Amino acid sequence: MAGLEIRMEYSGGRTGMIRALAAAQVLAWLITAALLLAMAFVMWKFQPDMGKMQLGIYGIYVLSCLFAGRYTGKRGAHRKFLWGMCSGMLYFGILAAVSVLSKRTVQPDALHRVLAFVFCTAGGMLGGMTA
Repeated sequence: MAGLEIRMEYSGGRTGMIRALAAAQVLAWLITAALLLAMAFVMWKFQPDMGKMQLGIYGIYVLSCLFAGRYTGKRGAHRKFLWGMCSGMLYFGILAAVSVLSKRTVQPDALHRVLAFVFCTAGGMLGGMTA
């Protein structure tokens, strides 16, 4: 398809969106830390089964990426949902890299990794759409 070009326009100059993505990741990881702390307390107090804990982890992914996507989307001039989606994908990339570097898997199998990617990307995109 010659001539088909997708551009993600942004406000704030060339480094503006890189800074926005970096700031969004800091925000997302602070939210993740706070929610994981709250989840640890709930686990300690109520001792839920593994399925409910997994659902809570997915919820944390979606909420963190939603706020990061919203933050990034507010800084994008056009196609805010794409900037939010990039933010969610970057969140998952960092999550996967930390998982590999620690030589532990965050998710037990490929299906859960794919679901985590979808939830992170969709959460970021939803955040960008609401920006």
